[in-house]
Amino acid sequence: MSHLRLLSLGFFMFILAACQLYEQSIPTEAPSEEIFSPTHTPEPLTCEEVEGNCFLLVFDGENCSYQGPEIQETGSMTLLFINNGDGFARVNLMRHTGDETIQDMMDYLGEEPSTKHTPTWANALGPWELVSPGRRHASVEILKPGIHTMVCADTRYGWWLGGGFTVEE
Repeated sequence: MSHLRLLSLGFFMFILAACQLYEQSIPTEAPSEEIFSPTHTPEPLTCEEVEGNCFLLVFDGENCSYQGPEIQETGSMTLLFINNGDGFARVNLMRHTGDETIQDMMDYLGEEPSTKHTPTWANALGPWELVSPGRRHASVEILKPGIHTMVCADTRYGWWLGGGFTVEE
């Protein structure tokens, strides 16, 4: 036999043995339920269930409303967003980078829902979280001094200003 045929035969035998070992390693019984136990912590239903600072933002498909303080100290806070609308919604927290006020954001947006892009003087603090109708989303943010606004967006129409607050040291 030539060296090439011998090498090919050896390679074929190696692949065959590897396939048999792989088949033997596949479990034939269903794994125990313990492996699939959920590790996700359920989203809080209300701010009362959250330890520490919690701000509530509710979207009903036509309005975005904020419930929380106007002045907040620096540090950790939980933003609890509830989508009571009939479509998918997004939520985000914006930090103004200049001296612009909450009223400036309202003036920039104009009539709601707005289809304008985020103003150049505001930065989104996180990704635009997508929340299904009837669902909620909680995110923890570390706040730095400045003016912040919260916004809701319906993926079909545009975005609404939910409110805002000032963070002080």
